[in-house]
Amino acid sequence: SIAAVNINGSGPFSGILEESTDEEVPGKVQNITSVSVSNKMVTIKWSLPEQEDTFGNITSYTVTFGILGNETTLNVNITPNMNEYHLMDLVPGVPYHFTIRASTNGGYGEAEEITFFSQELGWRYMFVVLLHFAICFSMLTYKY
Repeated sequence: SIAAVNINGSGPFSGILEESTDEEVPGKVQNITSVSVSNKMVTIKWSLPEQEDTFGNITSYTVTFGILGNETTLNVNITPNMNEYHLMDLVPGVPYHFTIRASTNGGYGEAEEITFFSQELGWRYMFVVLLHFAICFSMLTYKY
């Protein structure tokens, strides 16, 4: 409340006025990392934008991902209480590219990016697969 004061005294107090500013787009998510990378799955984790860069309540995260160099990408919206995404069925030995953006009621913030390679299939795994194939093939061609 505010009241005017002059030589005649104090005037009436104003009513209480509550105002707020509109939310703005948030800053970048922080500390984006790929963890648990295998030949078939990866987990991407990140932290909230810095407190001074939040500019409102985070309403969701948008994760965009695809094989690096391929124009086909997928978008996934994630609730604000999650800070990780699991991608399954990776192609072994291929580079994947992720971007993650936080959003508020003011819009989407700038994207943070990460690129990683899914793991190659190891030589032991390839040996077992080839051995299995050879055994199955020889059983099919064996004549009694």
